[in-house]
Amino acid sequence: MVMRNEQLFRRQVNDALKSVQKILNLTRTPRYAADSEESVYEDKFGLAEFLTNVALAAQLNTLERMGLTKDKLQELFEIVHKEQRSVTLRFEAHETCAFLDEKIVTIESPRQEVLSMKIEETKSEDATSATTTNYERKVVTKVTEYRWNVHVEYTLVCFAGSDAHDNPVVLQSRASSTILTTTGNKEAPVPKRKDYAPMDVSLTWLLQSLTLDHVCHFRIDRSKVETRTPRRNEEIDQALEYFKNMAHWSHQFRDFFLTQVERNILGSHHSSDLASRPSSFGTIDTAGVFVPVLPLMESRSTSDETEEVPPTTLTVSLRETNGKSPLLSLGDIDCFLKEQCRSLDEVSSSLEKTFGKDEEQSQGLLTGREAVLYMLCQHLVDLEQHLRDGVDSIEQMLHNQIVSAIGKEVQPKDFQEFVRFHNQKIFHPNYAPKPFCYAIRRPNRYPVGVISIEDDGEKEPIETIVRHILGGDTSPPMFIPINAATRVEFTGERYLHAWIRHRFASDSNPSQFKLIARARQFSSFLLLVGTIGGPDRFDPKDAIILQNKDEVLIPILLNELATAKEFKDAISSLSPEQQQFAKSFRGMQLESSVFGVCVIQLKPQLEALLGLPPDALTKEIGLCQDLLSLFIEYQIPSDLLSFDGPSDAPLKDKVTVVKGYAESVQTVIAKEKTKQMEEEMQRTDMRAELNSTSGLVPMLGGGGAFGTGNAPPSMFQRQSAAPFDAYTPQSALVERAMPPPMFKHAEMAYEEDFCDYDESEEDCMPDDEEQTHLERSPSEDTEETMDFHLPSMGRTSDEVDFTMIPKQLDSTFEKYDKDNALHATKIKLGDVWSRMRQANLLVVAAESTLEREDQKTEKQKAFDLLDALSRSGSLPIACAELHVVLCVTHCFEKTVMGTVIEDSINPIEKVDASTMLIASTIHNVSVDELHANGKHTETSLAPSVTKQSTGLLV
Repeated sequence: MVMRNEQLFRRQVNDALKSVQKILNLTRTPRYAADSEESVYEDKFGLAEFLTNVALAAQLNTLERMGLTKDKLQELFEIVHKEQRSVTLRFEAHETCAFLDEKIVTIESPRQEVLSMKIEETKSEDATSATTTNYERKVVTKVTEYRWNVHVEYTLVCFAGSDAHDNPVVLQSRASSTILTTTGNKEAPVPKRKDYAPMDVSLTWLLQSLTLDHVCHFRIDRSKVETRTPRRNEEIDQALEYFKNMAHWSHQFRDFFLTQVERNILGSHHSSDLASRPSSFGTIDTAGVFVPVLPLMESRSTSDETEEVPPTTLTVSLRETNGKSPLLSLGDIDCFLKEQCRSLDEVSSSLEKTFGKDEEQSQGLLTGREAVLYMLCQHLVDLEQHLRDGVDSIEQMLHNQIVSAIGKEVQPKDFQEFVRFHNQKIFHPNYAPKPFCYAIRRPNRYPVGVISIEDDGEKEPIETIVRHILGGDTSPPMFIPINAATRVEFTGERYLHAWIRHRFASDSNPSQFKLIARARQFSSFLLLVGTIGGPDRFDPKDAIILQNKDEVLIPILLNELATAKEFKDAISSLSPEQQQFAKSFRGMQLESSVFGVCVIQLKPQLEALLGLPPDALTKEIGLCQDLLSLFIEYQIPSDLLSFDGPSDAPLKDKVTVVKGYAESVQTVIAKEKTKQMEEEMQRTDMRAELNSTSGLVPMLGGGGAFGTGNAPPSMFQRQSAAPFDAYTPQSALVERAMPPPMFKHAEMAYEEDFCDYDESEEDCMPDDEEQTHLERSPSEDTEETMDFHLPSMGRTSDEVDFTMIPKQLDSTFEKYDKDNALHATKIKLGDVWSRMRQANLLVVAAESTLEREDQKTEKQKAFDLLDALSRSGSLPIACAELHVVLCVTHCFEKTVMGTVIEDSINPIEKVDASTMLIASTIHNVSVDELHANGKHTETSLAPSVTKQSTGLLV
């Protein structure tokens, strides 16, 4: 936690140091603790205790001037320590208003007019005289004034328990009154009686922190597990909470005089007090009061040379040190507290002179006594602020020291970079995390593309703990359901990944991740993304075909689930039925968190589909492009293109036959396109002719626009041709597609087997197996239909049930994750994708956006191709690669720096422990085997897992 007002607090301390230089010996040179270079970590605990004890003593000095004398303090002390009861400080007040009398007064207008009148008199015939007389005229108004007597009484008391009237300890009280004058109507200026809500604050913690001699004895219990740092511990939290409550109470107390009395009573009506008060309470401040709560330290060499002055009055108790502590001594504290008392008395005397000393109770509502109380309340607020800033400065000191040592403030991305570096050192090379970036290739062949999961900001692949489960023909088959009647079997390489994320609180720039797939020029593959739906089932949610330098960027969304402990605590108070319901959904959430990425290479599957040997299409770039176009765009049945000659025929001849089939089909498609183009042109010409011929009504597409006409409909109506790029019926294609005369038996098979395709005719089915498949009743069980043509689904002893791994991890986390920080995380795909595609070799690649509808179209194309490549599930796919990804998020409640400084936790150790714990589960080995040196240091997260494996279900 970085101080919000560090510079302001530093200026306040520097200003206070000027007074400190006057208080202490001239040889003393205390300085701001953050600038001291000789302190050790234990000194910071001592500084926190020093600040709190001084704040307590300073507050007692303030309360003493509010009426809490030593005798009354002793009485309250015994209530807390002997009677074991709480003590509350209360301020209560009420006011009354009574009518006195009324009278009519004459009010002269401030404006007046002077009138002059000239009078001429004739004394003789030859002489005249003139005199001028002035008259004053002014307006006089008679007003009825009503006088009211407003009486205010307040009391400051302490009481035990909850009954404020049971032997209260009165600190002070006062009753005063003033006369308010109103005009207009006989309405009371304030309510006839108003009782203000009592303002309470507890003094129990303050009294518990005192010894029998009323010495402040605050200590931080450093042996507690909850004690993290000098700032983050239970004792400091209680102290700050107490001072915060006292400051809030002081604000209310002070506002009563400023708002309720001065503004609402005296300020809104004419009062006899206004003339006697020279200024407002709002001008009162505490600038002249010394605040002794200062985070100061002094060089040991300087303090050793100066003889320590013992305190005259022991008010604070400090922890014993070895004599070399840079903290100030008890004598220094005594000097500070005396200076505080002196400044308080000086300011109080000045306020009494300004506002008048209260010698008689009825002198006025606001006198010097209220002004002093107002100032003391402000000083209590200052003490709280200085204590909070002081202990926060200790934390800021730690922060600055770490930043100075490292050279920067560590951010989540910096920490992630360190974890990458660190993992390579602590893990055995066989188990170290690896970047999630895989080339798509056949053995000893050039890659056709690459897939990766990357951090969008860093543009670097994420690192995962990866286990190569099985590979090649030895892997048990898995199945991809592409519709209700078809499941595609696939085998190949399988990888189990554990992706461990680290999330810190208040990360202003969280990482965004993307699944990226790139295809090379003249290469292609099929990408399927989804979840593992069962022991042998992969459920694709999305799919897309990539070819010829396509690049697809798919945003990844992460949804953290509740930790195992959070879930257990949440359902602990539910009924057994409710718990079972919640556990069922929890199991579903965990199983659905198994993310899968499947890559199917198209060339090897094309070779298997067309009856060609491996690598037959490696150099047949044009043929591969044509075949994919026929399958994707026209959905040509594979039987029209596959080689059906002798198996021992030369490779070149097999490829030539397939190439001839492809060319024949393309010829038919071209002819159909030409024919449809000609028909469309004829219709266009006919429309133009009809529009230019008067009296003829075109009948195409219904009635004409100019009447009914006399021409018969047959003259102008023709059967509509198919659209230009419409799918040509299979019978038309077969009719025109003749194989090259390479093998005689191939031509005979072509003539006998290629007939008009109709699902209702038995003799048109390619083989008996497909005939049986089509003859099955659609009302029969779907699952039985799906499994009819599939190979044996027996599982080997090495097969891993991926859906059980999240449950195993959840159980492991519940057992070993004492910090409750590991969250299972679901991986989903974003709604908007990006694709870079080069339309042809003469233009640069352009970026386009794939919305949900576009993604559905791409998925349907991919499923159509997958259906064709697998002969609707009857031909297994061998050249596939499956990546199963499990994501776990290690959450920290604070930032990286906050975790280190505020919680005094080394996040590296926590991450080490969680990574080893997950890696042990994934690899099914003990933590000692994972470690580079064969031995792992025990941590608080998993101290016992170092000696055993967590037991992956295999």
